Amino acid sequence: MSAVKLCMPQNWRQLVGEAMKKIITEYYQAPSSSRSASLVLKLVEKHWRHVDQEVFHSNIHYYTVLAKTTDYLLRFLDPTIDWFLLFERIEYGAKHVDVDIAYKQDEMCIIRKFILQEDEAFYSYYMNRIAAAFESERRESSKTVAVEFCSLLTGQCQIQAVVAQNRLKQLKTK
Repeated sequence: MSAVKLCMPQNWRQLVGEAMKKIITEYYQAPSSSRSASLVLKLVEKHWRHVDQEVFHSNIHYYTVLAKTTDYLLRFLDPTIDWFLLFERIEYGAKHVDVDIAYKQDEMCIIRKFILQEDEAFYSYYMNRIAAAFESERRESSKTVAVEFCSLLTGQCQIQAVVAQNRLKQLKTK
C-alpha cells in the first residue's frame, strides 16, 4: 500500500463529507449574486471527481449518494444567507466545537450543521458543546442559538435551540 493511500480517508462518508465541505465553502464564498442552482451543480461536478467509487458498496450506492447529496444541497444551500462563520472551530476552555455555517436571522444565531448520518447521540453531544461554547463566550443569555441539523442523505432538517440558561429544546423537524 502506498503512502498516499494511507493518508486517504478509508470510508465513503469521509470522502463525501470532504467533498460536501468544499462545495459548501466555495458556494458561500461566491458573491451572493452568483449563488444559484447552476453554481451548486458546477461545484458538485468539480468536487465529485475526487470521490473514489471504489469505497462505495456498489456503483448503485455511489450514484444514489451522488444524487441524494446533490438534491439536498440544492435544497439546503440558501443564496440569501449572509454568514459570519463558515467551517470554523470555536474554542472554549480546553474544548472546541466545529461550526459548518452560522448566520443571524431575526436576532437569532442559526448554526447549520450538514450531516451524513442521523444520530440522536451526536445531536445531544453537539448541542451541549454549542451551549457550552456560547456560555463561555459570555454572550447574552437571552439570545437564542438554534442548530439546524440538515441531512444530505435523507433531506430531513431537525432544528434544536439553546435558550436562556442553556436549556436545550427541539424546535421542529422538517
